[in-house]
Parts: sequence; structure tokens; C-alpha cells
Amino acid sequence: MPGKTINHNSPTLYTLKKKLARVMRVKGMGKSDLAKLLRWDEKQVDRALDLGHASRLDRLDYAFLNLGYEVDVKVVRARPRKMTGAR
Repeated sequence: MPGKTINHNSPTLYTLKKKLARVMRVKGMGKSDLAKLLRWDEKQVDRALDLGHASRLDRLDYAFLNLGYEVDVKVVRARPRKMTGAR
């Protein structure tokens, strides 16, 4: 599909999307509930939760804020690991 970015190598996006799904589960919310809260259509919510979609961080931040959560980013020295993907 032209223009679609598969973003399997972004641990930050992966973590945020998994956390968003967890917050929804804890609050007992489905996709349609989140769509109503954020005034998004359900396709936008699907993309926000899709681990293969390169969502914009500001969209995820907006979702968390509306759910009563704040995203807190911390940068630490990386542990040595084998790098794969984009160079």
C-alpha cells in the first residue's frame, strides 16, 4: 500500500500503543467509546492501536490526556543490543 509505513522497529510507539490498549481495558472502554471521547472516527482509533501503523506521537499524547493520563518520556543510556531495521 503506497504511503503506509510499517513501524515494527519503534519501541516507543509499540509501548505507547500497548499502554493505550491497557488503559482502555482498565477503564472498560471499547474502540467506539474512545472514538466518541476523542471525537475521532473509529478508523483513527484503529490506526492509533495498530502496532504496524506509524502513528504521530501528538495523537497518542492527546488520547492519553483525554483518558486522564500523561505521557512521561525518559531518555537513558542504551544497553548494547543488535540493531535491525532502518540504518
